[in-house]
Amino acid sequence: MAEVSLRTASRMRPARAVARRRREVSRRSLRTGLLFISPWIIGFLVFTFLPMLAALGFSFTNIEITGGDAFRFVGLENYQKLLVDPDVWNSLKVTFVFAAIWLPVTIAAPFFLAVLLNSPRLRGSSFFRILIFLPYVVPVVAGVLIWQSMLNLETGWVNAFLRFIGIENPPNWLQDPAWVYPSLVFIGI
Repeated sequence: MAEVSLRTASRMRPARAVARRRREVSRRSLRTGLLFISPWIIGFLVFTFLPMLAALGFSFTNIEITGGDAFRFVGLENYQKLLVDPDVWNSLKVTFVFAAIWLPVTIAAPFFLAVLLNSPRLRGSSFFRILIFLPYVVPVVAGVLIWQSMLNLETGWVNAFLRFIGIENPPNWLQDPAWVYPSLVFIGI
């Protein structure tokens, strides 16, 4: 019986050493990983998490950017004002209407376009792929200016085309409330 315990003990020593070595390697890997990810963690804490906490804290005070009244704690008063403010509900309505139009269109349109571009019957698919990728190369500001000029009520080529095909009073794409959502969704595509 003493022989069996000695054999077991001699086998246990290397096993413990291996386990200890693995823990050391694991700790070293953890430290190295934390070292590499620390710039992101610091940036997240400083530029995202702390401002979110500050905004939450400020939401319970009467703080104003212009520095009007003395800074004081108001509790849930701001949230009570928020719930009865008609502008808040109108903004939420506008946001949800835009999302209800934009989301299905931005899912379905690219899918059907991808299916079309992968069709073996389509000639010049490389040219069309370039045309689709080109807007991602153009800077955003230039894109906004281009769309503004294309959708202009008097000088835009979209309305010029509509007049050419016989529509006498084309819509004011960017000013008419009935056409703002469809035009922004079209621009977003």
